[in-house]
Amino acid sequence: MTKKELNAIRHAGYLEWTKGEEAKRLLESCNNTIFLVYRVSEGEQVKLFNLTDKRQMNHNFLVDNGFSDDARIELLFTANRQTKTLSV
Repeated sequence: MTKKELNAIRHAGYLEWTKGEEAKRLLESCNNTIFLVYRVSEGEQVKLFNLTDKRQMNHNFLVDNGFSDDARIELLFTANRQTKTLSV
């Protein structure tokens, strides 16, 4: 796979992500370039979170959103507004 093909796939992923209401709200609400998308799961409870590089996934964030320290945190991808691509 060439770099050009890979970038085309990343751009397509970015375009698909920006169709979501949460992504639109996040993009309109701040001027940050980088957004981190996490999946947090604990038992049957699963939530996706879009964070900017200025917010952190820490104990207080988990507790405020109904999770304990035992929750599983996965970084799904990073969205870059400037290059309009997603990275894993």
